[in-house]
Amino acid sequence: MTQARTPRVRQRDWADRRPRVGVVGTGFIGQVHAQAWARLDVDLRIWGRSGADAVAAMSGATRCDDFDDLLDSVDIVDICLPTDLHQPFALAAAARGRHVVCEKPLALTVTDAEAIAAACAEAGVGLYIGHVVRYYPEYHTVRSAVAQGKVGDVALVRLARESALPERPAGAWIFDEARSGGIIADLMSHDIDFASWLAGPVVRVYTKTLRVMSDLVDDHAYAVLTHASGSLSHLSASWAQPAARFRTRIEVAGTSGMLAYDSDSAQTLTVSLRQETPATGAGLPGRSGQVVLGDDPFTAQLRDFLAGIRTGTPARTSVQDSIATVRTIEAARESARTGRAVSLEEAAS
Repeated sequence: MTQARTPRVRQRDWADRRPRVGVVGTGFIGQVHAQAWARLDVDLRIWGRSGADAVAAMSGATRCDDFDDLLDSVDIVDICLPTDLHQPFALAAAARGRHVVCEKPLALTVTDAEAIAAACAEAGVGLYIGHVVRYYPEYHTVRSAVAQGKVGDVALVRLARESALPERPAGAWIFDEARSGGIIADLMSHDIDFASWLAGPVVRVYTKTLRVMSDLVDDHAYAVLTHASGSLSHLSASWAQPAARFRTRIEVAGTSGMLAYDSDSAQTLTVSLRQETPATGAGLPGRSGQVVLGDDPFTAQLRDFLAGIRTGTPARTSVQDSIATVRTIEAARESARTGRAVSLEEAAS
């Protein structure tokens, strides 16, 4: 990766043209991001070590010959690479004055995450991290209800995310914990971030991982997060589903009621609230009907990032939120390794 060869590009330069976006990486998430960007009014470029022609064809992007070629021709770099590569590519993009979009988690370590944040701040470019769960309508609706006090003070959060093992060759990076962070960093990170968004900063974590159906990698993880507020979050992440299916669940219990969502349920989101003036059967909850929700979360996320770059308004996920999630991931992995609960203060020391 070479040093700066072209002037930095700022959003003010977009007055007479579309912003130029370069997606780096042509694996599964690179394809998803390319298709989402294609729905927005941008000039899309793409580079990857393999499969770039196919991804360019499906998204209408221009294929770049190499990473430097992409850096020369874009305003925004969207990093969709294995997690261990986020830091070097983000630093290279920031050094060239390019705004940075990066898939979650921001990095494998807090040290690397803070280095990315510092480089982007020093270069005066935006940094946006793809915690896309915050843009799923059901999850955002739950968060909005909690923020509005609909369930009172949050006491307990339960989150689950379950799928079959990713369909990758045995030697793929995702099965190498040193590169991917394993199931905690790759899959559970979604719910670590969301739990913190609901219940506030995490101060302690206990994690257990298991190999249920795979001899390649730990394929199930369970974590208990203690939040500074005193709330608890129970998280379950699994690659141990026996078939190609994906299921997520949310339960938020508070002093005034409960919110629940199950992707397998026909009733998308249910709200159970204690009545302000209970009738016969005091204490029984009221129950809502189905909430009809719908939007493409990846497109919504990238639209939000683009608006942030153009106007300076904060995105739904802040850089500090993303660094905090990496800190919790580090502590959770340490807990799984040692078999003991880990305080985040201890992990930071």
